[in-house]
Amino acid sequence: MKIAIALAVLSLSGTMAHAAMLFQQPATGSGAMITAGWSSPDGSDADTWIYDSFKSPVAATATEIDFRGNTPAVGKFIVEIYSSIGGGSQPAISGLPNMDVTGSIRRYTVTSIPNTPAGTFGGVPMADYRFALPTPLPLDANANYWLLVAADTPAFGIATATGGNGTHFVYYVGGPYFQYASGDVAFSVLGTPAPEPSSLSALTLSAAVCLRRRRA
Repeated sequence: MKIAIALAVLSLSGTMAHAAMLFQQPATGSGAMITAGWSSPDGSDADTWIYDSFKSPVAATATEIDFRGNTPAVGKFIVEIYSSIGGGSQPAISGLPNMDVTGSIRRYTVTSIPNTPAGTFGGVPMADYRFALPTPLPLDANANYWLLVAADTPAFGIATATGGNGTHFVYYVGGPYFQYASGDVAFSVLGTPAPEPSSLSALTLSAAVCLRRRRA
């Protein structure tokens, strides 16, 4: 019986740990994109760095970030996650993009991100990119976070999306620097919702009752 109870606990825990969609802004399917890249290796005044906000409705641990973009040759991606300034209106940036320290709570530099063809939209071949976070990221419920994805080519762009507030935050290297711009970025955040205390209490109580009945 103890083994059965343990297996039941593990089974329920596995169910609760299954990755869930914590946030999603689906692509419009129009082929429209928002430029998200820089000119390697030194950059140029034409470079743009884009940030879009997201919230998890519950406390959770993020494990994957997916986004839809076009498919130019890319040698390096930068993925960053930021908290917000007070009031949540923009990312808490403490340095300029592409520097070693920018104020992000997570920063990853990778040579590639796994992707699968999504089709051609408005004449533009698109792919769905899936970036598994090397270390899970705890998210507070309803807290405003910001995602930056950039590639080392100004030819890279992320598809526009629906479901957001219709704007994103952007840094134009050659000016006018930081500002808001129109358009949502197509991305989603997957992870594991934190189990509710009531669920854990019910599970513990159920296991205790089963064990007591077995002993009786």
